[in-house]
Amino acid sequence: MKKFIIIIIIVAIAIAGFIMLSSDEQPVNDSADMEQQIPRNDTADKIISDLDEIDTADIEAELDSEFNAIDAELLNL
Repeated sequence: MKKFIIIIIIVAIAIAGFIMLSSDEQPVNDSADMEQQIPRNDTADKIISDLDEIDTADIEAELDSEFNAIDAELLNL
């Protein structure tokens, strides 16, 4: 069941990414809005630095092993 939920989440993210990439709307670059940007606070900087420190190789390896296990189960059907 856990693997099924992980697959659903990955598929949903992929679909959302495809929709975002396929939209032909261009964001409006208003210079008035650019002057009034809200400065980032320390919490946002800490979250960004924490995200930069995450080792994606471990996550990729875990996902690869999960997908390999799913593939093996599908081949046994």
